[in-house]
Amino acid sequence: MMSSSAGWKPAFTNDAALFGFREYRCLKEVHDASLIVDCGANVGYSTVYFLTRYPRAKVIAVDPDPDNYALLEANVAPYGARCRPIRSAVWSSILKPESPALDIAPGATAAGRARS
Repeated sequence: MMSSSAGWKPAFTNDAALFGFREYRCLKEVHDASLIVDCGANVGYSTVYFLTRYPRAKVIAVDPDPDNYALLEANVAPYGARCRPIRSAVWSSILKPESPALDIAPGATAAGRARS
């Protein structure tokens, strides 16, 4: 699996959270899934986990950062049509294009839902 910064991985990474600390142990009762939306997919560690754990599932993987997104695309490529990476952001409300929240990822789009 590819990582950012030319292969450098910090001491605490998403894979450590996923596997070392059993981040998804709450899913142990979920035996089958057909659609998973991974918001904030980063470089795809959790996305690949979901694709592997649920072999019949399709995953939509969303991340706004251009560098992360490039690695996400590469990491999910072996899964073909089962994964759809989207370079965008998910927010708790609808953002205007000039919103400061979008400054983190120039060129990314924002997808959100207004709070009820």
